[in-house]
Amino acid sequence: ACPDFAVSGYSVPGVPGTLHFCHNEYVAWGMTYGSADTQDLFAERFRENADGLEYEFRGAWRPAEILREEIHVRGAASVTSEVVITHHGPIIAGDPRKGQAIAISDPGLIEGTPWADAARDAMRARSVEDLHQAFARWNDRVNNYAVTDVHGCFGYLHEGRIPVREAANGWLAVPGWSGEHEWQGYIPHAELPKAIDPATGYAITCNQRVTGSDYPYYVGLVFSPDYRARRIQTRILELAKGTATPEAMGHIHAERVSLPAQVFTRALLAIEPPDADCVQALDLLRQWDCRMDRDQVQPTIYAQTRALLGYHIAQHLFGDDALTLLAEAGGDAHWRLITLQTTLAIERGDTALLPPGQTWSQALTEALTGALAALKEALGDDMSQWSWGRLHCTRPQHPFSVVFPEAASFLDPPSLPVHGDGDTPLAGSYAFDDFTVTGLSVNRYIFDPSDWTRSRWIAPLGASGHPASPHYADQAQLWADVEFIPQLWDWQEIRDRAETTQHLVPLEG
Repeated sequence: ACPDFAVSGYSVPGVPGTLHFCHNEYVAWGMTYGSADTQDLFAERFRENADGLEYEFRGAWRPAEILREEIHVRGAASVTSEVVITHHGPIIAGDPRKGQAIAISDPGLIEGTPWADAARDAMRARSVEDLHQAFARWNDRVNNYAVTDVHGCFGYLHEGRIPVREAANGWLAVPGWSGEHEWQGYIPHAELPKAIDPATGYAITCNQRVTGSDYPYYVGLVFSPDYRARRIQTRILELAKGTATPEAMGHIHAERVSLPAQVFTRALLAIEPPDADCVQALDLLRQWDCRMDRDQVQPTIYAQTRALLGYHIAQHLFGDDALTLLAEAGGDAHWRLITLQTTLAIERGDTALLPPGQTWSQALTEALTGALAALKEALGDDMSQWSWGRLHCTRPQHPFSVVFPEAASFLDPPSLPVHGDGDTPLAGSYAFDDFTVTGLSVNRYIFDPSDWTRSRWIAPLGASGHPASPHYADQAQLWADVEFIPQLWDWQEIRDRAETTQHLVPLEG
């Protein structure tokens, strides 16, 4: 709190203010990644002559900007890096001095905004409209915001700068020399996607696509599927009028029914089991409600079978390059697309993803047989002991424990079994070859604008980043159990319950 405003929320270490997941006296907002495509790659042509390094644009040659940065390396000689910049942005691949290279265009690299002022103005906002106007100076990354205020206004905002250009820019590196793919400014702030006080009575954002085909601007190519949003919609519509309490919202946070699991399980139950293990596994799946519960066996069978089927498809599509493609940086995006397209293909009976002549029944039978063999090897012969939580765990690692492995037991927070997967509102995604959780809710929060003292929240670890603090990971088990703690707001209560007090004294002069 300060004379200008009072705010409660999460901050980024070293960055002033609470940027996301917070509320002040009047407005609350929560953030998730907006998935907008704000970066383009441009293939540039270069030449060297007496005037230095130049690049081609619309038949003329322009001087390239060159910066030389010295990077100091501990225990070794310093390294000098040359950064070449065109009007599209800095070169990130290739060698300009050999004639060709790739530049990246990014709103933050080309022209910044006073984003710190946007954060300040957001903390001063007195309404959803004030908040929307504050974010007019927010640059990048583009975010989804769920918003509400004490005046009864609520909805969704898509905030950040998105360049105006053709969708062709989003697929591959485009020719930078032709001038045919230039940015035409940015989508006007007033025209960014939003839904304020929608007639439905609710707004949902789960990283899904937020514009329809009639939206006049290109926003992006790849968004999360709408499975999570649909489950939240179902849960909201099940609420009786007047029962949307913080407790009810907490139950929706814990929602872990998987819609893809419903599609996948129906297809599995239609196969002819080739052996006794498959009979037992299918009997279990027949009793399953498709909840990705850490204490159930069925999620383990489903996830392992789905993974093997996905890898089978990847091998068919990409051959010997499949493992490299999935294991390298960005491979998780390929894997998400493979699993999504697999689910959609199974649902409509389309075998185009499979090797010629193979049916889904055959592919699913092979995947289930292989999955059960792999699970026996990993978890033992007793199928009743294959609970999802034995594989689906968090494994947080402090950055220093890699450098100082002897201190890992002190630095690393505890590993915990958790519910969910990448398709459930209770998020818990993982890589293609391991079920360790790699994607999760960085925090959970429930804001009640009718009475801020009724708000709740929880962090995956704790309120302190110091491994020696008792609050380093004291929220971890509560977070794993999808429970919440009060988000204190009344200053007298905060003073009464405070364990310690810090005084920040400015240096004189």
